[in-house]
Amino acid sequence: PASESMRLAALGLRGVAATILWQKAEYYKKEQYWDRLSATLNQIAALQPHFIEIWKFQSHNMSYNVSTQFDNYEHRYEWVKRGMDYLVRGAKINKTRTEMPFELGWFFGNKMGVADEKVQYRQLYRDDRDFHEEILAKTGLDVTQKDGRGPDQKPDNWLTGRLWYERCYEMVASGAKQAKSKL
Repeated sequence: PASESMRLAALGLRGVAATILWQKAEYYKKEQYWDRLSATLNQIAALQPHFIEIWKFQSHNMSYNVSTQFDNYEHRYEWVKRGMDYLVRGAKINKTRTEMPFELGWFFGNKMGVADEKVQYRQLYRDDRDFHEEILAKTGLDVTQKDGRGPDQKPDNWLTGRLWYERCYEMVASGAKQAKSKL
C-alpha cells in the first residue's frame, strides 16, 4: 500500500490515500496481519498527522479491538500499550490539542481499570517500569510522582489517568485549542 498511497498523496489526494490505507488496515485487522496493520496505521498518520480522529480512532482500535484478539492477557496488555503509544505519538505532533491528553486519561482509567482483565492490567501496569520510563521520556509526564502512586507506592492507572486530565486542564488554562462540540 505504500507506493499506491504515496503516489496519490503526491498528486494532492492525501485524503483518498488515507482512505485506501484505512480500508487496508481494516482488512489486515480482520485477517490478523498485525505487523501489516501497525505499518499501515503509521502510514495513515504520516499522511494526515494533524487529523485528530485518526489518532483517536486507531489508538482505540488497537487498545480495545485488536487487543481482544489474543488469548493471553499479557499479549492483550501489549496491544493496549501500543494503542496508548500511538496516541502519545499523536499528542507529540498535535501539542496544542487538548483531546490528546484527555483521551490518554480515559485510556489509563477506563481500559486498564474497567476492562474484564482489570486486575491483571492494573498489576502489569504497576510493575511495568519500562512503560513508566517510556511515558516520561516521550511526554515528560512522570507517572511515578507522588500524585501518580497508589497505596503500594507504585504508579496506579487511575491516578495516571488523573495526571493526564490535569495536563489537559493546564493546557486549557494556557489557551490551547479545544475541540468544538458537535451537539
